[in-house]
Amino acid sequence: MTRPVGAGLRMVFWSVAVLTGLTGLTMFLLPQLAGESLWPWKLSPLVSRYLGALFVGVAVGAVACARASDWSQVRALFPPALTFTGLSIVASTIHVAAFNPERWATWLFFGLYAAVFLAGLVAYARYERMPGAGRAGAPGRGAVDGRGAPERAATA
Repeated sequence: MTRPVGAGLRMVFWSVAVLTGLTGLTMFLLPQLAGESLWPWKLSPLVSRYLGALFVGVAVGAVACARASDWSQVRALFPPALTFTGLSIVASTIHVAAFNPERWATWLFFGLYAAVFLAGLVAYARYERMPGAGRAGAPGRGAVDGRGAPERAATA
């Protein structure tokens, strides 16, 4: 059973692609500016470029997800993305004193991370509860193959 990627989820993917792509390129290409003036806390040029590369990688993955037609093509990315985003929020909260509350980037950072985490959690729960939301081999869950088609039992 197919579960098409809905317009709302596709819009979240495109939003993540644009935001992380622009952020990543800025951090990678202008590390001094990004690390001293734009990021919520001070970054060395090395760390700015490192995080920039990570963000560009996330943007590439988000574009791939936005172009996907079925949930089976994107579902494997949700657990690591939710883990990264959730732990980033926890780490940022633990080290909140390192943030500059006068920078708009601080508030944008917390707001965007919280919004992406919550949107991802809701989308994952919603799609996983749909009929046929199979994990390969899970009984009663409508297992699907790599193309999203129902798996067929092997015959002897």
